[in-house]
Amino acid sequence: MPPPRRRPAPAAADATGLTEAALRAMMIGYRHGGPAGAHATLAAATVPPSTLEQAGNAMRASRAVAPGVIDIADGAITDSTAGVQIRPGLDGRWHPFTLRRADEWRPAPGACDDPAEAFRAARRARAARPLRR
Repeated sequence: MPPPRRRPAPAAADATGLTEAALRAMMIGYRHGGPAGAHATLAAATVPPSTLEQAGNAMRASRAVAPGVIDIADGAITDSTAGVQIRPGLDGRWHPFTLRRADEWRPAPGACDDPAEAFRAARRARAARPLRR
């Protein structure tokens, strides 16, 4: 009798040291933004603080109303009130994310060069799945 087959996700998690949830999120990031999207799922690309500040200002300016605070930390720009975040990718684009639960960010479609447009893409994705907080 052949040995039982392992499911790919646990085997990949064992091989990489990542959780299955992180690997699934990376696959979603890859689907939305290619290799840079998968990388941005794990960590934002390193960019100068001035670039983050300019992107944060663009996000603030693109909001119709400003009920929440936009935070810049760990290379990401987060509007926690709206449950959205954008992160710079290795490809020079901004990658949108939505808050799934507690502290779990999921990649969303709409990576682009313009941080305000990536922010709007994150908000559209968040609106499409409002019950997942």
